[in-house]
Amino acid sequence: MFRKSAMRGGLAALAVMTTLAAPSAGPAAQERPLLRPQNLSSHTPEFFRDLLAGRVWVFERDGKPSAVWFGPDGGLKGCASPKGRRYVPYQADTRWRIGTPNGRSNLEINWATTEGMGYSRRVMIYDRETGRLHGEKFSPRIRAWYVERDGWIQEGWPAAFARACGGLKLPWDVPVISAQGSLDIASLRKNAEPVTHHPGSEFSYPGATGVGDSGGKPTMTLEEVIEERRRTHGMIRLRNIGGRTVGVDRPGGVRELWLLDGNDDVVDIATIRPIGDGSLMHIRWEKSGRNATPRVGYPVPAMSTGRLHPAFAMMRDLARDGRPVAAGGAEYRFAEDGRIERGGEMGEWWLSRGLVHVRIGGGVRTWPWRAFAAETGWKGAGR
Repeated sequence: MFRKSAMRGGLAALAVMTTLAAPSAGPAAQERPLLRPQNLSSHTPEFFRDLLAGRVWVFERDGKPSAVWFGPDGGLKGCASPKGRRYVPYQADTRWRIGTPNGRSNLEINWATTEGMGYSRRVMIYDRETGRLHGEKFSPRIRAWYVERDGWIQEGWPAAFARACGGLKLPWDVPVISAQGSLDIASLRKNAEPVTHHPGSEFSYPGATGVGDSGGKPTMTLEEVIEERRRTHGMIRLRNIGGRTVGVDRPGGVRELWLLDGNDDVVDIATIRPIGDGSLMHIRWEKSGRNATPRVGYPVPAMSTGRLHPAFAMMRDLARDGRPVAAGGAEYRFAEDGRIERGGEMGEWWLSRGLVHVRIGGGVRTWPWRAFAAETGWKGAGR
């Protein structure tokens, strides 16, 4: 019945291109943009806790290699050469945790001082293919992100540090890697066996490869931004600040976000519009009134779960089934590309604001998605 045409995903990509390219002279253009690009740790807090606990991070610090062992109980054992001097162990009371005021996935190392508690915090980036693990900080002096510690994560303690910090006591079951017997960083790297493809590493925040590592340049191309938004249209995403959202491309090139509760119901809605030349986006939440102006091409603070929101799963299933769907006293046939047919008349459907919208015969009808699921008999709504 329906002729072949581009799928709805292709239309979504076109909508995103329009959104990114179209200048906006609205009130949002008067807002002050972010002073610096957003930088994110690459993975979730749970991932980093699992990756680090019981393992060793070997990295370069002050021009020399250092190593730290992350205790599963939060204790931290380290050996370093502060400012290039002789090697010394970390303070015995040094501890680590994932989560700082600036990022739930950031690493904090803390220790006691005569003035209270000292700490060091950094954005963490893990590369699943190479096992590289590096930390980044923002420098107020140069007003830029930079790579502060660069190395890799491994299972054992290098023998070179066992000698350099002979008084450091590690748990008996931490293996010592005898092949890493030199304090030369190149030699340590050559004899390393980095932990790669750690479970869950395939799920990361898009573009979170390190703004310091990119020299402050965008970490995603425009094509990658468009593809990411096309790919995640209608999918549930995990926010780096907690909670879940769904990115939705509406007809006309407007993008919206749904904030979900634990039952997949929409509790707040944001619209996303370009500012100026489109290099900045304006995000405004309706209920909370919060606003944000992220830069396009930098890390995206939400990762896809790979699971469609039930409203989108419902419409996909109804379209793929191909049979007439009874709703509101009429029968419809849906297509995945957004077209709809009713008794020979053609129209269109879309999802927006948690509602199913149908435009046909000169009028528009809407249903809350759960009500539409009940009326059509779709059984996949879950909770």
